[in-house]
Amino acid sequence: MPAVGFVLLPPCLSLSRESHAIASPRLAIINQTRNCLRSLSAASRAPRQFLGKNVFSIANYKRQAISFAVFAGTTDEAEATKQSETTDDAQAASVREYLERNRQSVAEIPDNSIYVDMGPAGIGEMSRRGYKGSKGGKEVQIETGNKDEPFLKWFYREEGAENATRAPVLLIHGIPSQSYSFRDVLPALAAKGHRVIAPDLIGFGYSSQPQDGYGFDYTPQSFLAGLHKFVQAVGLDKMHIVGQGFLGADLAAEYALAHPDTVETLTLVSAPLAEKYTKLPPKLAPMKFPVVGEFIAQDVISVERTLEGGGPYVIPADACVIYRAPYQNSSDAGFALLATVRKLQLKERVSKITADLKSLGKPMMLLYGESDKYIPAANFTDFKSSFPDPSLLRVSSIAECGHYVQEDWHEKTTDALSAFFGANEK
Repeated sequence: MPAVGFVLLPPCLSLSRESHAIASPRLAIINQTRNCLRSLSAASRAPRQFLGKNVFSIANYKRQAISFAVFAGTTDEAEATKQSETTDDAQAASVREYLERNRQSVAEIPDNSIYVDMGPAGIGEMSRRGYKGSKGGKEVQIETGNKDEPFLKWFYREEGAENATRAPVLLIHGIPSQSYSFRDVLPALAAKGHRVIAPDLIGFGYSSQPQDGYGFDYTPQSFLAGLHKFVQAVGLDKMHIVGQGFLGADLAAEYALAHPDTVETLTLVSAPLAEKYTKLPPKLAPMKFPVVGEFIAQDVISVERTLEGGGPYVIPADACVIYRAPYQNSSDAGFALLATVRKLQLKERVSKITADLKSLGKPMMLLYGESDKYIPAANFTDFKSSFPDPSLLRVSSIAECGHYVQEDWHEKTTDALSAFFGANEK
């Protein structure tokens, strides 16, 4: 392994700066770091270019080709597998060549590599690349803002009819995830009569990722104001609000407290509820330090490592492709994550959030995985013991799940949410 590192390092030493639309100059070390990490990432995907020989097995190349083909929407998994089996080793060794040979004609949005359905269904509805929702599900991109405020693009996934008989559901992901983590929960809740929407928060997934301070500053206040504009833009009113993990859960709680009239119920999933439980995951916590944070922010593998590190399971290969994509497409995603982590201030905010929740007066559920490696069960049981009105609070756990319960076991996550919604809808 050290020999591989020695071979890979030279491309990182270049002082050339990539062309990148930013509003202010960045330190040279940041650009060198970004280029270095991209070189390492590229090497992991196509080692022939760096080492002159194939250090991964042909079977692994074929497996990657299948995942990428399914993600790109060129075919289903069974057909991709069949094609790979008839492809000789030399062809299979190049994933990019394999895809170009099998890709259908699609129109690509340059800034986020999401493919737009240009057919009669209408511009703006995304074809389901890597999203195995229902046939009625859609992926949409909208803008919020006006002449006095910056325009921000929001990418979101939606299932269910706008005139659904039951209250709509808003699903808010945590860091460093995206709405894709709810890909199986969305259609399952829609099948029970809800309109369900899961946005990529600003800076994450395929939503806008502006440079810190230029249109968005990644503070809790900015996330709260931005989410409210999104909710208004998609026409949500009285709704079930679900927030997951660091950022997602505290944002959901603060939104419910700021706009209580919009709340049917509030569900906090894997939410830190006491100061001593606000420590960020090991892969994210070091980002608070200067220079080190800039380096880690451009590690395209850190997302899946954080997702997997929170529980007992690994993330499927095809899902990893989706999670990595924003960080591979642009350094903007990494810098957005960096700004979010540095300005999260959860330790300073959590006491006020939990105190205010006790007087919210709305049905609330705490849902967590018993195998969560980031937040212990005591976090939830302690909150329950101090809650003034037990009739308004439900605490549910899933034994087999870790921090990202919707990723680990979506069926049980959906069952817990649906039962809670049903018990509290008027």
